[in-house]
Amino acid sequence: MNVKLLAPFHPDEIKFALFSMAPLKACGLDGFPAFFYQRPGDGRVRAAAIDVRYTTVSDLIAQVDNSWKFEVLNGLFDAELVNWICSIPLSQTRSLDEIVWKCDGFGNYSAKSGYRVLCAEQASTQVDGSSAFFSTLWVINVPAKVKITMWRIVNNFIPTFHNLQIRRMQVTNVCPFCQSAGETVEHLMRDCGFVQQLMSKLNLPATSIQVAGPWKNWVASYFAILSDRCKRILVVLYWSVWYSRNKLIHEGIKPTIEKSTSFIVAFIHEQDNLDRVLDGPGASCESFWQAPPELVVKFNFDSAFSLRTGTTGVVGQNNLGFLMASCSIQHENVADAFMAEALACRQAVWFAKELGFSRVIIEGDSLTVIKKLNSGAVDRSLICPIVHDIKVLSKDFSSISFCFVRRGANKAAHALAHECRSFSGPCYWVEEAPATTMVECELDHSRLELV
Repeated sequence: MNVKLLAPFHPDEIKFALFSMAPLKACGLDGFPAFFYQRPGDGRVRAAAIDVRYTTVSDLIAQVDNSWKFEVLNGLFDAELVNWICSIPLSQTRSLDEIVWKCDGFGNYSAKSGYRVLCAEQASTQVDGSSAFFSTLWVINVPAKVKITMWRIVNNFIPTFHNLQIRRMQVTNVCPFCQSAGETVEHLMRDCGFVQQLMSKLNLPATSIQVAGPWKNWVASYFAILSDRCKRILVVLYWSVWYSRNKLIHEGIKPTIEKSTSFIVAFIHEQDNLDRVLDGPGASCESFWQAPPELVVKFNFDSAFSLRTGTTGVVGQNNLGFLMASCSIQHENVADAFMAEALACRQAVWFAKELGFSRVIIEGDSLTVIKKLNSGAVDRSLICPIVHDIKVLSKDFSSISFCFVRRGANKAAHALAHECRSFSGPCYWVEEAPATTMVECELDHSRLELV
């Protein structure tokens, strides 16, 4: 299945389309789909020149080594576009075409992702001054459930009696706290006497500011005048009010100003104490490299990503902790750190195969990459060609497994990736490695002797 040019076309752009409504993938090689994951717009690839010799995506790929034809790309596209295209990973084992939904990181369409795209398009056409508010909200030090509730409240996505009436449900629209007005989101979270007393008790500024437009604009404007401490209190307060409102309606438990204030203060205090415990000395459980079974070699991989360059570090050790081999290679035009980790994993599998080991464990600290390799589902994400390559290479081993470990158990590969960032070209060592990596390997061996 080939990607063909659509005719007629404007002289300053090439429009690639795939017949049968399949994704933009050519001859089993990943082409522009990953590019579309990363770049917004109408999906068209605009060219600086037209050349009839290049009418499909596969014409831009060297068949000898499955790499992008850099010189050809430079003659067709501008420098920025060439860099983006070259950052698209190409399968080395000719993966099959797959239908990909570009608006989802996993490449799968769902009603939820479609709805999210429509909402984003609608939001992009509206200027409501709330962008700064949401940027601040997501970094406030409160649990995710509190932030999500705040997001729902600000967008009026909560089932107040007013909203239920709009949906033609038979309910009595009256505020459960003060019983003096209808329960709109504005009244419940701003105008209700109970909430105003609660805000006063917590020393929050008065809510008398006047802002034109929807409720979201008012919240964003009020949020902007608050200190960081008060912003955090307000988010917890809104979450607490909605929780108390539901307890009152469904269980008949009426809150008091004193109890609600104490709860909000205690909640924030407990969150701060938890952070201190987690960040304190000895808080994180340090994990160490574990030896593989006898006759099995473990290959740890890691990457160092900087300025679109991913440096791979791979270290192979046996069941006694002795270093068997190591290697490092630099990948140019890497889209992000996630891609760099996937490339490092592929390098580890390839390296183990080239050394002739038949029973191996591939271990790294990228949980997402390991999950994809252990999944039996078809991968349609940005790294799908790399995942396909790894699974094809894995067939050459009598035994291979992919395991996730924390950074503390992956120190040797981590050290190698960072130590080799200044190296040029691929480097391979047998029973050796650069100095820092050797130290980590010797520590792994020493810990095993102490056990």
